Amino acid sequence: MAAFATTGFTVSPQAKTYSTGYDIMSYQACGEAVMPYQKFHAERIEKGLCKDCGNPRGEAGTTVFCRTCANNHSAKMAKRKSRLRDERVEKGLCYNCGKSPGNGKGLCAKCREKARDAYHRTSKNRVSRKLSSEICKRCTDATFSKSNYCRKHWLENIIRHSHLDRLSADILFSKLEDQEFKCFYTGIDLVPGINASLDHLKSRSKNPDRHSDIANLVWCDRRVNAMKGELNYEEFIHLCRTIAEQSRL
Repeated sequence: MAAFATTGFTVSPQAKTYSTGYDIMSYQACGEAVMPYQKFHAERIEKGLCKDCGNPRGEAGTTVFCRTCANNHSAKMAKRKSRLRDERVEKGLCYNCGKSPGNGKGLCAKCREKARDAYHRTSKNRVSRKLSSEICKRCTDATFSKSNYCRKHWLENIIRHSHLDRLSADILFSKLEDQEFKCFYTGIDLVPGINASLDHLKSRSKNPDRHSDIANLVWCDRRVNAMKGELNYEEFIHLCRTIAEQSRL
């Protein structure tokens, strides 16, 4: 029987054997067990060598593997995980733990709750890291202007917010370029992610038939858009003139 040494993989003290079938070799003073390696593997690790190939692990390596072996190991584990997932899905089991999902949705209730908690726990950190690196919140492209998104996803957000699914992002961006990034009403500079917004000259509530008409859309300052509200262009201009005349009194 091969001799085994120990390294820092922690398991429950109540466990009798590892999943590999190896006997637990020893417990640390704190009551934790450590995972066994074959003796020559442990000697390599102790010398700073890769467990598998025996080459120096180097700065790019892990605590066990050199970078090449670590990549190979990750690819092997990913392939195994994918195979297990496909087998479990085919059998109608939870693709994470292999138990019956009970609801036919791929994950059992326990795994689904864990996945949801993990997502919420890490999503804010992921977004913060992306923003600090000026990377789009939804992909890995560089952010556009002062927005938190790349140009594609910034325009998609504008389209979704304005319910303009029938219009392409390129058409809307061309409209912004034609206006030379200036507010249609005031001439104020428009900065994507700061104050650029889309407005309907004829309000969509009063003219639903012109909702997706590109000729009825203009780019304007967000504050001006908020002030205009549901007014048509003529009504808004008349109101502005009334305010201007009143301010002279």
